[in-house]
Amino acid sequence: VFKELWLLVSGVIASMKTLTWAWLLLGIIIYLFSILFVRVLGQPYGYQNEEPTDMYTYFGTVPNAMFSLFQVMTTEGWADIARSS
Repeated sequence: VFKELWLLVSGVIASMKTLTWAWLLLGIIIYLFSILFVRVLGQPYGYQNEEPTDMYTYFGTVPNAMFSLFQVMTTEGWADIARSS
């Protein structure tokens, strides 16, 4: 019983290097596209009549844009973002 468990644990540990690089690459891609979205969507369409719009809420700053892109990527709440954009 423990031999199979150890085989499973060693397989997970061996894949951690690959998973770390994949998460790092995904983070870099999200960061770069969030900068693009802030420049293209957040700044030009961020305010209307001196009040922030939904576009500014989702893409006004880099952290907000990163979170919005993560939501779209995981399909959690993407419909709200698409509706307001």
